[in-house]
Amino acid sequence: MRSRFEGVANVLRFNWPFYAAALLTLIAALLAWPWATELWQQALLLLASFSALYFAIASLLVTHWIYDRSDLYQLSWLDQLQRQPQHVALVHAGFDDLSPLLRQRYPDLALNEFDFYDAQKNPEPSIQRARKRQQRLSPSFAAAAADGRQFDSILLFLSAHEMRRPEDRASFLTASAGLLAPGGRMVVVEHLRNLANLLAYGPGFLHFHSDSAWRSSFRAARLQIENDFALTPFVRVYVLQ
Repeated sequence: MRSRFEGVANVLRFNWPFYAAALLTLIAALLAWPWATELWQQALLLLASFSALYFAIASLLVTHWIYDRSDLYQLSWLDQLQRQPQHVALVHAGFDDLSPLLRQRYPDLALNEFDFYDAQKNPEPSIQRARKRQQRLSPSFAAAAADGRQFDSILLFLSAHEMRRPEDRASFLTASAGLLAPGGRMVVVEHLRNLANLLAYGPGFLHFHSDSAWRSSFRAARLQIENDFALTPFVRVYVLQ
């Protein structure tokens, strides 16, 4: 079972430099205030202080809502698959907090975990911190392709955005689609580069991809959107065939 604050705690662990920078910005602005004699200097310090404080608090509150209070980890969105999954591939970038919940919800599930992490293509320090914390390696997705395995469901849960280049996403999605059994579905769950995430995470929202970018990647992989819907204004689910 997940703790009430597990999601927001993980975000703090893996992205602590951002919050440390926000705290240092606030402290520096307070220390500099006595020497800010010009109006523009005071305005600049106030803007820096407000921005640091706002995005630190807003991002933590929104993260807690998404990861600890919404239906995201209740897995109700899997009901959109039309049938109960039996052979599932869960694909991640080295940090997996979903598989225990999947096994709890589907006790008879045949679940395979795969890791697409590439240090050259996925250089984000937060990923490296997450991988180090979990210290559990999964085989690459290529292993399943080599074995000729097929899955009725493939889940990419809050991870595929780490593929930064459109051609990498399209190539990976194409290869993934080749592992779907007839009638199978792929489910992509992602934050979006939209106004809601901008207001919550500030410039950090650029780490995500827009809805149009995802749709372009799906088309390039010849995947059709069977259904798509919002899980909170910040996260969207795509069911693909």
